[in-house]
Amino acid sequence: MTLHIRPMALSETDLIVDYFYGSTPEHLETMGVDPTRLPAPAAWRERFAHDFARPMEQRQAFQTIWLKDECAIGFSTTD
Repeated sequence: MTLHIRPMALSETDLIVDYFYGSTPEHLETMGVDPTRLPAPAAWRERFAHDFARPMEQRQAFQTIWLKDECAIGFSTTD
């Protein structure tokens, strides 16, 4: 097993959108997320595209992807 963490590519950000939209309201609540405040998926993807178009040091957030044997198993985001 090989675990690898690297910066997330824009093409991988659907992992984030899918995670939150695929979670139950109860699960989101345990993380302190109000599902009624999630942006619409298309708007969220547009935000990612806009942010990824900026130089790294000017981005609003930074995402990493966690890979096990080159298969995505998670992600982290910081702002």
